Amino acid sequence: MRLILEWVARILNAAWAVEIPAASRYCRKAAPRTMRSTVGPVRATENSVLWLAQPNSAAQANLKREIARAGIADKRLIFAPRLESFDDHLKRIAAADLFLDTLPFNAHSTAIDALSAGVPVLTCSGATMVARAGVSVLLAIGLPELIAGTTQDYEDRAIGFARDRSALATIRDKLLCNRTHAPLFDTDLFARHFEAALAEMHARKLSGVPPRSFAVSGMQG
Repeated sequence: MRLILEWVARILNAAWAVEIPAASRYCRKAAPRTMRSTVGPVRATENSVLWLAQPNSAAQANLKREIARAGIADKRLIFAPRLESFDDHLKRIAAADLFLDTLPFNAHSTAIDALSAGVPVLTCSGATMVARAGVSVLLAIGLPELIAGTTQDYEDRAIGFARDRSALATIRDKLLCNRTHAPLFDTDLFARHFEAALAEMHARKLSGVPPRSFAVSGMQG
């Protein structure tokens, strides 16, 4: 617990803390495009910090070099060490103000972790499945206002949230409310949808109908 308190204290000493999943699991997600879209909001927001899970030493050096090139002091880059307890992991995430999704390979389970901890996730819609994972997750929790259409829109929204904390607080309150009933965290509804999809696939197989895409709808939570 001391470790969590130490890192939370460092985060809360900053006026604004943004988290990106680039090193939360795979530091290779920190592509140049991601870093360009991330350092802009950090640079434009006084006393902000960029918070990542702690990668290996080579990745840390590379990330520090990139933010230095952007004119940002490396003390504003915080690397959080791995925690063995998942509950502690969620408690630590909750100290962040905003989770910035990676582009063009979105966060998946790490974005869901952030939403579970009550941290809004800002994403940018892309053209491929892995670039639309954030869109899917946000629609499933009823937060379409966190989906940007372009990278410029993404950066503008991040800066806007940093400068208008009341707007972000409103979204956080909506997130906390939606967590209790939105489909994203309704595992019983998901199970029924999945069972219905399997039943439909089996029925089509028995009837000799060729495979095709279909939607499961009409079920209530």
